[in-house]
Amino acid sequence: MSTTASGKPRRFDGSIGTGTAQELAAEARSMESLGLDTLWAAQWHQTPFVPLAAVSSVTARVQLGTAIALAFTRSPMETALTALDMDRLTQGRFKLGLGAGVKRLNEQWHNVGDFGRPAPHLKETAELIRLLIEQGARGEAVHYRGRYHQVELRGWQPMYKPVRPSIPLYVAGVGEAMARVAGDTADGLLGHTVWSLPWIRDVIAPNVAIGLDRSHRSRADFDLSVAIPVCLSDDVAQARRDAASGIAFYATMRTYRQLFDWHGFGAEAREAQESYDAGGWSDAVIDTVSDAMVDQFTVAGNLDSCRAQLEAYWPHVDSMRLESGGKRLQPGQEQAYGAAISDLIQASIGGR
Repeated sequence: MSTTASGKPRRFDGSIGTGTAQELAAEARSMESLGLDTLWAAQWHQTPFVPLAAVSSVTARVQLGTAIALAFTRSPMETALTALDMDRLTQGRFKLGLGAGVKRLNEQWHNVGDFGRPAPHLKETAELIRLLIEQGARGEAVHYRGRYHQVELRGWQPMYKPVRPSIPLYVAGVGEAMARVAGDTADGLLGHTVWSLPWIRDVIAPNVAIGLDRSHRSRADFDLSVAIPVCLSDDVAQARRDAASGIAFYATMRTYRQLFDWHGFGAEAREAQESYDAGGWSDAVIDTVSDAMVDQFTVAGNLDSCRAQLEAYWPHVDSMRLESGGKRLQPGQEQAYGAAISDLIQASIGGR
C-alpha cells in the first residue's frame, strides 16, 4: 500500500453537512461504505458537533471530527467537555479540529471580546483544552496562566472515566503562523481549500517542521490533512470554468491576498475584488481567474487527469478531503460533482 508524507497509509476523508437525522444517517453510512477514514463537520451556519453526534450510532469504523469548531466562541472548558462527550458517544472515534475564524465574525456574530492575535490565541486555547482533557478529566488540578486564558481547575469530579487518555486535536489555518502552532501543540493540521501544492510544500511543511522541532516530535507523529477542490467531468472546459468560480470566490476576499501575492496572482486577485465590488458576483468576476490559477489551485478535468493530479500531492500530505471546487453552481451541478468525486475516490482506493 502506498504511503504518505508521514509514512502512514494514504487516507481519504469526507465532509458531512446538515439535515434530518435520517438524511445524515444515510449520508454517513454511504461515506463509511466508500472506505473514507474520517467524516468532518464544519461550523458555519450550524454547529459542527450535532451532525457528528447524530451519526455516531449508525457508523462503526469511520472517525468523526470537527473541521472546524470555532475556538474562541466557547470557553476552553466547554469545548473540552463537549469533546469528551463526543468521544464517549463515538466510542473513541472523535477528533477535535479547532480554528480561529475571521475577526469580524468572531466579534460581530459571536460577541468575542478579545480576538487578539489569532495564532497565539489559538495556541493557548489548544494547550488549555488538551490539559483539561488529559489532566482535568482525570481529577487532576489544572493551573493555566496565559495572555488570553487564566484557569484554576480544582475539585472537578467527572461523572465517567474518559474513553482514552487523549483525544486527537487538530488546528486549522492558511499560513505560516498557524502551521507552526499546529506543529507546536496539535496532532495535525487541517488545510484550507485555497492551498496549492507549492504552498503546502514550500510554506506549510517547513513551518510545521519548525513547530514539531520545538515540541520535540517527528513528522511521523503528525497528520497533515488537506482539503482539495475538485471539478471532475468529461466536459473538461466546463469543469475548469466551474473550478475557476471557486478560486474567484476566495480571490474577492482580502483575507487571502497574501497567498495570491505569493503565487504571483496578486493582480488577478485585485481585479476579482474590484469586479465584485463594482457589480457583485458575476461572470466578470470568474473571468479574472486565469488558466494558470486553475492549474495551481484546483484539480479539474476528467477521471484519469484528476487521478494523476492528486498523485502529486501524496508525497507532501497524509490525508485528503476532496470537495467540489465550484461556487454558486447551476442546480444539480453540486450533486453531479459530488458523485464524480465518489467515483474518483473509489478508483483511487482501488489503485492504491
